[in-house]
Amino acid sequence: MSSTRHRFPFVSSGKRVGYVFPLAALALVSAAGFATTCFFQPEKYAKVNHCATYNETELTYSNTCDFEVNIQYCMFSEAGVERDFCRDFTLAPGASTPSLRSDLNQLGGLLNNQKIACKAPYRPGQRRNANTKRWEPACMKEGDPEIGPHVTRKPRAFPGQPF
Repeated sequence: MSSTRHRFPFVSSGKRVGYVFPLAALALVSAAGFATTCFFQPEKYAKVNHCATYNETELTYSNTCDFEVNIQYCMFSEAGVERDFCRDFTLAPGASTPSLRSDLNQLGGLLNNQKIACKAPYRPGQRRNANTKRWEPACMKEGDPEIGPHVTRKPRAFPGQPF
C-alpha cells in the first residue's frame, strides 16, 4: 500500500495544484453565463430604474439618461383593489410624464406605488419569478404577452392566505 494520499484538487499526480485552477474555472463559467444571457436574453439587463427620477414638486417622473426609456408606474389604492391602476410612457432624454396629481386624486389614498424603467426598445411588464412564484416587474422584448400595464395586487382567494 502506498502511504501517499491524493486529495483532489490539491494534489494531482504527486504535484500540488493549488487554488488557481478551480478559481479560474469558476471565473470562466461565470463569464460564459453572463455572455450567454447577454446574447440570448438581453432584456434581463435592460432595467434602468435609475433613469426615471421622481420630481416631488411637479409630481412627475423624468428621464435623466441620454437614451429613450419606457417607463411604467403602478399605484395601489387604500380604498381597495378596484381603484389600482398602471400607466405606460415612452420618454425621450430629458422628457417627463404628465403630472401625477389627477392619478393621486382618483386613488382615494395612496397605499403603495411601483415603477419600472426599461431601456428602449424593451418594454415594461411582469414576469413570474421561478424561485418565489411571484410576479415581478421586468423588461421584455416587443411582442411578449406579459407587456403592458399590470396590477399585481390581487384579492386573496381565501382569507388568511398569503398573496
